[in-house]
Amino acid sequence: MGRLVWNRLRYVKNPATGKRISRLNPPARWIVTEVPDLRILEEELWAGAKQRQSEMELPERSQKIRNALNLRHHAHYLLSGLLVCGVCGARYTLVREQRYACANHVNRGTCSNRRTFARSAIERRVLSGLKDKLLTPTSLPPSCGSIRRNGTGTPRAPASAG
Repeated sequence: MGRLVWNRLRYVKNPATGKRISRLNPPARWIVTEVPDLRILEEELWAGAKQRQSEMELPERSQKIRNALNLRHHAHYLLSGLLVCGVCGARYTLVREQRYACANHVNRGTCSNRRTFARSAIERRVLSGLKDKLLTPTSLPPSCGSIRRNGTGTPRAPASAG
């Protein structure tokens, strides 16, 4: 933004732990200095980003949900949240960054399923199966007769009505 803000925080010491805790000062006590040389983004881009952030805010009633901001997060991996353990029904999670394992087995030890799967191998199998399923002419429903394809890959004419 090209602004320096001084006196935004104060620090108090927690007597029980001896650690410092930051506390926000009231905005009236802030000292704001404009420094255009430090601006990284143009004003229009900054305003657009702030508008998008306000559009993404959760409704007021959702604010009470624990970790409500997690509702706006998206999966980082193709199959995140989709794989389920066949023994206990828990989700599979990534362990060691490249392997899926039963979350109950890893986190709680309550599942006997010790199997892990390589992320790349699972994704390859799923994508291959989807490709085979989606690109097969028989995968289209009969109601799509005018767009079904014959074995040569050319569109097939719709069946005649008479």
